[in-house]
Amino acid sequence: GIVNDNGSRVTISGNQVDDSGSEGIQNSGGGAYPVNITGNQVSISSGYGIFNDSGWTLNISGNNVYDPGTIGIYNSGSWGVQISDNTIYSSGNEGIYNVGSYVTISTNTMYSIGGTGIYDAGNYTKIDGNGIHWPASYGIHHASGDMVTISSNTLMGPGNYGIFVDGGSDTVYSPVVTGNMVYNPAGSVGIYPYYTQACTVSGNNIYAPTTYGIYCYESDYLSITGNNVMFGGSSVCIYLAGYNQFCTVTGNNTYSGPYGIYLS
Repeated sequence: GIVNDNGSRVTISGNQVDDSGSEGIQNSGGGAYPVNITGNQVSISSGYGIFNDSGWTLNISGNNVYDPGTIGIYNSGSWGVQISDNTIYSSGNEGIYNVGSYVTISTNTMYSIGGTGIYDAGNYTKIDGNGIHWPASYGIHHASGDMVTISSNTLMGPGNYGIFVDGGSDTVYSPVVTGNMVYNPAGSVGIYPYYTQACTVSGNNIYAPTTYGIYCYESDYLSITGNNVMFGGSSVCIYLAGYNQFCTVTGNNTYSGPYGIYLS
């Protein structure tokens, strides 16, 4: 494929990379900035479509990635990394996989993802305006890191939870989940805050969840406001389970679930 190893002020654009046998486009090296990876077409049956492990002003935008064997776009760089307006088709695993902090992932589109649409384990990540269609696992999985904002994303038919804010291994502080649309999550839950502190879930629309629209577990100082849960599944539209303290649940609309709001 194409490799930039520690070069600065580099633009990689307008290329077609087919079946390179490794990463389609790779940007590496701690000093490689600023770098623009834009408008490329990558078709690769193994490895990553686009791989980055460098930060400091990196732009990955407007690329089309087809059939990557593992991950569509992988990023471990931090500070000023922008991943936007890319289209990813039929990845073997995650569409976008991010473990960098202060990263923006916005307005990307994904189809038929073999794992999770967007996996994130960074601090201060912004995940905004992405369209994720039919991922086999979660739509968006925030696995660790504080101060994440997940907003205005559209998730169609995820095979597991729509949005999973997962503090199971390390409590997630101050996540915000707002203005998202989740359609028909097959994994029982539309939005799931799990072991969080000061989580805000607001203004989301969740359609036809199989069991729960919003399910919260062991999360203190929750604010669940202004959400709409329609055709609320076989159990509960909004369910607070486990030991949740100092929570606010107000201004939500629930339709057609056996229970609208249930606290246990």
